[in-house]
Amino acid sequence: MKWFCSLKGYGDFVVACKFLRNEPSDRIRFLCERHIQSLHRAIGCPVEADWIDTGENRSFPAAFDVRCQGLKAAARSMRLIRSAVHRRNIRSDTLLFETLGMRERIIAWPIACDEVGRTTNSIYESYGRYLGLPHDISSHRPVSKIESIGVFPDARLPHKVLNDTLLGSISAACARRQLRLTIFRVGKDGRRQLTGVPVHSIGSFEELIAAIRSSDIVVSADSLPAHLAEYFGIPVFVFAYQGRNYWTPSSSIANGGFAMYREPERLGAWMDDIASRKSLREVNAL
Repeated sequence: MKWFCSLKGYGDFVVACKFLRNEPSDRIRFLCERHIQSLHRAIGCPVEADWIDTGENRSFPAAFDVRCQGLKAAARSMRLIRSAVHRRNIRSDTLLFETLGMRERIIAWPIACDEVGRTTNSIYESYGRYLGLPHDISSHRPVSKIESIGVFPDARLPHKVLNDTLLGSISAACARRQLRLTIFRVGKDGRRQLTGVPVHSIGSFEELIAAIRSSDIVVSADSLPAHLAEYFGIPVFVFAYQGRNYWTPSSSIANGGFAMYREPERLGAWMDDIASRKSLREVNAL
């Protein structure tokens, strides 16, 4: 039995779940930090999971967030994670990590461990290669007509959040095409209202997923909503401060659905291209 260790970000977990949901239940299970549990339940992940609780009371363990939380907190976090993992009594099995660096080896030792590895230009391709699956494997939802655009501007890291200027450009692009635009914000503060554009607050993973699945197209920061859209087979355009990167969803890479913040005009061309196709499968076939 292999236990895939999902101990850090929500987006990381969604990417892993997209591929591991195709694996036999007697071959692989999740071993997740407790903060992942509500997302696992919300997306209806079919892969069974065991949960470890380090008691850090954070959504992102310090062991994987040294830059923000500091070395002292990271060292304490690593000890807590290692102790929690070893309490699971799975020494005869294998721990599977996305990448296997010194941090992961310390957490696992002396339990056998393996890694998906980063041998390609995309995390999706890396998983596909490791599991012997096509990197664009997905359940594709028909897109016969585009009417509603869901914009998800928020991200855990402040520099990834879509700014007011960019949101204004997105709104203008949708207005020119007579598309219904809704902005979904995380939390209840109602910031960054745009004239004539409804802004809905998201307070749970269930609400986030419902908003994504109600959209014909998703426009997202380089964050969790982009990976959830990919997971559910919904066309997604990603705005990132550095353009395409290793974590860009595979369908966005396949059809050019990504741009830097200073390139808002690329969204309009992408929406026109998507509108001319009958389904996301045709986009992924490019």
